[in-house]
Amino acid sequence: MSNSLGAADDEAEWRNGGGGFVRIMSGTDRGRMLSGVLAAQRQDPFIGEPGTSDTTPMMRDWEMSVNSTFCAGQTDKLIRRGKTWITEDAEAGNLDAPGKPGFARWTSEDELVEEFYSFEDCSTPQRRKLLFGRNSFGNGPSGGSGYSGIPDYFDLLQDPKLTPDEQDEKARMVFGIRVMRKISDTATSEARSSIKTTPKLNAYKAQPAGNAGEMVAVAKTETFFRRDGAARLNKYFNAEERPNLFNPYWHTRLADAKGEVDAARGLQGAGGIN
Repeated sequence: MSNSLGAADDEAEWRNGGGGFVRIMSGTDRGRMLSGVLAAQRQDPFIGEPGTSDTTPMMRDWEMSVNSTFCAGQTDKLIRRGKTWITEDAEAGNLDAPGKPGFARWTSEDELVEEFYSFEDCSTPQRRKLLFGRNSFGNGPSGGSGYSGIPDYFDLLQDPKLTPDEQDEKARMVFGIRVMRKISDTATSEARSSIKTTPKLNAYKAQPAGNAGEMVAVAKTETFFRRDGAARLNKYFNAEERPNLFNPYWHTRLADAKGEVDAARGLQGAGGIN
């Protein structure tokens, strides 16, 4: 009687159709997943500096200082510099010009530089690159791995015209059913029971709505994808969790079926509920 899954039967219809409560996220619609991936990576200080935005590379800088071997009062240094970023196809760039932000290609570069004073000059440090490493994976001419960076994925349908609360109410799966049985098929004394009705025994008579001669039951369920109330606050990131298909806290519950009951009564010719 009600079904928010939509009419799509295969992935091509999900990608191109407009129905249903889920859709495949691709192209720039993958921004929510990219933000989640980068937020998780930034928890590792080796990969990225906390607070870096989605549109800039994750930077890492580290240095170690020791007293200069040859020049009193000066310090020699080992400096590590690196970045990790994700760009569009064939825009891997380099450490100083990482390229336009995107979804397709992950690139990481690191270099180790020695800065030191020599006995010939104690006023200006010399610099020497000791190590340099760079790797890139994704689509495009220099990748070739087939790894797509942030892949396409299914998620709840997002409607930019709705407020977050309105979207949360819509981002759920609803399923309603109507089950029917002819009175003549029931195991009662007025139907298929071997014990028939008498004035004093088994004086049972069904009173179905309308005149279709059917017993009808209606049920409705909904599956929702966020926790309720204060439980929605993710204390680790200090942010509210938004509904998504990856949320492990989704639940299915019975829902108010008044609309479906009204429709069922109409099919039986009984009219709606007052």
